[in-house]
Amino acid sequence: MNERMNPRLKRAGWLALIGCGLLVVWSLTTNELTVCVRNNAVPRLKQLVVWRPWLINRRDRWGRTPLFHAAHVGNLGAFKVLMEHNAHFDRKDTLGYTIEQQLSAEAWGRPEVKPGMLELIKQARAEAEAKKHALKWWQ
Repeated sequence: MNERMNPRLKRAGWLALIGCGLLVVWSLTTNELTVCVRNNAVPRLKQLVVWRPWLINRRDRWGRTPLFHAAHVGNLGAFKVLMEHNAHFDRKDTLGYTIEQQLSAEAWGRPEVKPGMLELIKQARAEAEAKKHALKWWQ
């Protein structure tokens, strides 16, 4: 960090970062992918999931992954990109909610976006079950 930075800000761990083409003040616990999801920067998100794949399932201090944030904001493009790159959809946040529960609780807020996200999760769940069943059969 900059040596001339305000010591209060330095202790709190806040940075000024240019991410996704915008000046964002964020905590060190915030994920770069989450910033892109919240700012609807899908092209930059596509680059980051290739360059930094370990960030796809990284949790913030509330236990939410970038996929949680995409579902909350209603960013269907970012949601699809994260699902294509094997984001875990069955994780729970610190309150014990899954992404499906969050989507179904907020479904009336943006009805045009949420069913597409729920359909993607159901499809991924069916594919995972098919793989698991195939492995059991093979053994």
